[in-house]
Amino acid sequence: MHWLKRNVFFFLLSCLFLLSCEQGKQGEYSIPKFKQEFKREFEIIGQELDLGRVSSITSYKGNLILVGQNRWTRQYLQVVDKKTGKILHSSVAFGRGPGEVLTQPWYSQVGQECYLYDPALEATQVYDLEKILQGGVGYGRTIRELNPEVSPLGIFYGPEGKVYFSNESFTQRDSSRTVSRIILEHGLTRFTYNENPVSDRVRTWWMYMTPYLTFSPDFSKMAVVPAYGAILERFSLAGGISLLGADRFIEPDFILKNNNPDFSEHAIPYGFSNLTSTNERIIVGMVEDVVSGTGTRNQEFPRFPVLAVFDWNGRPLIRIRNSLNIECLGYDEEEDVIYAVVRDIEDSRYLGRMKL
Repeated sequence: MHWLKRNVFFFLLSCLFLLSCEQGKQGEYSIPKFKQEFKREFEIIGQELDLGRVSSITSYKGNLILVGQNRWTRQYLQVVDKKTGKILHSSVAFGRGPGEVLTQPWYSQVGQECYLYDPALEATQVYDLEKILQGGVGYGRTIRELNPEVSPLGIFYGPEGKVYFSNESFTQRDSSRTVSRIILEHGLTRFTYNENPVSDRVRTWWMYMTPYLTFSPDFSKMAVVPAYGAILERFSLAGGISLLGADRFIEPDFILKNNNPDFSEHAIPYGFSNLTSTNERIIVGMVEDVVSGTGTRNQEFPRFPVLAVFDWNGRPLIRIRNSLNIECLGYDEEEDVIYAVVRDIEDSRYLGRMKL
């Protein structure tokens, strides 16, 4: 009898395993279930931020480095006091001169140097944060990014190399050459990754025109999420590029109408607002709990009220719901604190903090 029960148990366990594998193959979309769930508000620091959209937050020596254009000076790099929210220094001007940029740049940092890649100029401007803290401009040099394949959407520097992220146009594809979606350079060694989580190239192109990316502080891992839908791709950068997993939460349910994405009546257009990471965790701004396919096109405020924490294996750990829109996230390792730019119902921006 015990032998029979044991065999039945293992048979059922095998069936569950096969079923889970089959579900993974089907690529089903579903909102994750988290181990811990809370309701908590961000502590607002200082007054309203007089900045445009903020795309990056990094902690540096008691201050925060924000990438967002100052409405008055038109400069893109802001050094902000993390205790008062006051802008202490600004740098990186708009223009075509040395150290200047034409569009909001992609930000990466190695030590005291920060790298700001401007896809409009196909150049990276390198600045010294210590010189900016001392009141200087901080401009050091310009790197002309001459990629032999394609002009990358974003370029990110790490301690021992850099990553190119591209979004190949579906209208100009040349069958005689393949544009690598992700390139990792370590010295003279180059690794490439060419897969997309969605096979439809037209849909993929729209999804990844304005993606969000994060790199673990040790530059050994990378995560990518699209502008439309909600798919969390996780990569290892250790010894090359390999996919750790692609977690599918909300399907990018749209067609092209008048050359623009057009969502069905019950589709949820946007899943993520921004993300940051530690060596152990990925932290994202996310939509409220909904069932894919039953949402509304015009979501009420707040659109991105959820702070969601995953590990690098894709396991959902913590979900925190607040009452404001999360626009941008940054993590301070020494404090174990999340800093965020949040927006209220009037679309005013504020700096907030939350202990994890």
